[in-house]
Amino acid sequence: MDVYAIAAAAAGGATSGAPTFPGLAPAAVATWTGLTARPAPVPPAAATTDSYRVAATAPASTAPLAEVLAPVGSPAVPSTTVFGVVSQPLDAIAGTQQPLSALTAVVFGPQVSYTLRTPTGATVTIAATATGGVTVLLDKHPPRISP
Repeated sequence: MDVYAIAAAAAGGATSGAPTFPGLAPAAVATWTGLTARPAPVPPAAATTDSYRVAATAPASTAPLAEVLAPVGSPAVPSTTVFGVVSQPLDAIAGTQQPLSALTAVVFGPQVSYTLRTPTGATVTIAATATGGVTVLLDKHPPRISP
């Protein structure tokens, strides 16, 4: 499979350009690669989804088999004083808009159907899916600002 990390504000559509990780075999682990942090919104309180779209395709195909928009994270907030009350600083949360973040994308194949049995004997059947999925893990948060 080919895996792309494409600067985007939304998931969907065909992939373009060269894959970031070409020709990955099932259960393969790719090496880390550095991507530029996406621009943070100005002002910081403004909502934005400018991130990276992680898409997995069949080799030499542009149609995603699975994709996700990576989380943008949240910037650090220094301590503030409001009406004489001092708040604690809040550390940044890793994401594509937070420099020095480390993220890992894991691509999963389609889910098979299975049945869960509860201790009381009831059962729940989980249906199979036709498509896979991508999950993004937050491996390393930006440096802390709190003590």
